[in-house]
Amino acid sequence: MESRDIILFIGSLLPTKKNPEGGIFFYKLIYFLNKQVKGSYVFYPKKFKFPIKDELIKELINITRVSYRPLFLSFGNLRFLKFIYIFLNYFSFLTFYYAIKRSYKRLIKEKHPKPNFIYSHFIFPAGLSAGILSRKENILSIVAVGESSLDYLEFLPKDFVIRNLKKITIFISVNSKNSQILKEKYGVDKSKIYVIPNAADSKIFFKKDTQICRNKLNLDQKQKYILFVGTLTKRKGIDTLLQVAKKNPSYKFILIGRDPENFGSKINKFKNIFYEGVKTQEIISDYMNACDLFILYSKNEGSPNVLLEANATRLPILCSNINEHRELFGKHGAFYSNAIYNNIPDDLNKIFSSEKYKKLRHYSNQFPQKSFANRVENIYKIINEHLKTNNHNRI
Repeated sequence: MESRDIILFIGSLLPTKKNPEGGIFFYKLIYFLNKQVKGSYVFYPKKFKFPIKDELIKELINITRVSYRPLFLSFGNLRFLKFIYIFLNYFSFLTFYYAIKRSYKRLIKEKHPKPNFIYSHFIFPAGLSAGILSRKENILSIVAVGESSLDYLEFLPKDFVIRNLKKITIFISVNSKNSQILKEKYGVDKSKIYVIPNAADSKIFFKKDTQICRNKLNLDQKQKYILFVGTLTKRKGIDTLLQVAKKNPSYKFILIGRDPENFGSKINKFKNIFYEGVKTQEIISDYMNACDLFILYSKNEGSPNVLLEANATRLPILCSNINEHRELFGKHGAFYSNAIYNNIPDDLNKIFSSEKYKKLRHYSNQFPQKSFANRVENIYKIINEHLKTNNHNRI
């Protein structure tokens, strides 16, 4: 039976013409979830700055009935003001919420069907906005809690956060850590929280021929390559990675991603590090199949897609020894490093010569993860159960 549901998506990061790889995970969720329903709308407020014009990618516009980009004010660059920043952040949220509210009024005024539920990405500002709007409109709200940390909520009045978290119907948390924080620190009812880790897109990330991928990328067939994908930041452990590259000069390190903290000058000093900038997921998949080890020294994470994607291509993983990583692969599914704690760089010779590496190289999928499509189907089943309950309560 065809679904008659209509979703309103609220995002704070989605792919645009200027940043096509931004919010790619949320875009994919919209793409797959849109297949389960009758139609969807997207509200994606943009920061008021010059130049203002930056439209959503055509692919996203084409799969949704309506896409609005109202303006709001952001003061994220003023965090150094500390106590004053709490009030600035609250004011920024109000401008975001009223941008959503204006868009919703416009939606109804243009006589589009009312959505059955709202799906938002991250608690602030999209999730809290979804909670407030859903309470006013008496519809369900779902918030994807994919943040690496919820510490940023401390930059808002706590009573305001707690009050509006209660208005949210469902929380989809990508890890147990954030689930615990929601319950213990913010009093969220545990029956509202579902822990569903992220998943790789199996149509893009799968095992390919290593030699073909190396030829395609002009990589030496005999060299060992270590791959990093992500933003080049201290939170992602780039400072630790540089120490490891220094200790292991015979290995080549390939870095892919944005460099917001300007590590470029330090990277340029290394002859064994190659910075490739931002790449599409298809090209990243080729690099994963061409390399010998994936490396990630994050200090905290949500549910890192890159590790799931590397695993899907059977690329062995060396990552920091944090709960978020262990939750994905268990005790034996990856190499876990304490380098971010003891400041002792890993000796990669020991990893490559180990029996564990040989097993992971050939049998990485002994710890298979659900596909992205399956993950979305599970989320929609949860939403459907709540929709049935909500409709029953209305009768």
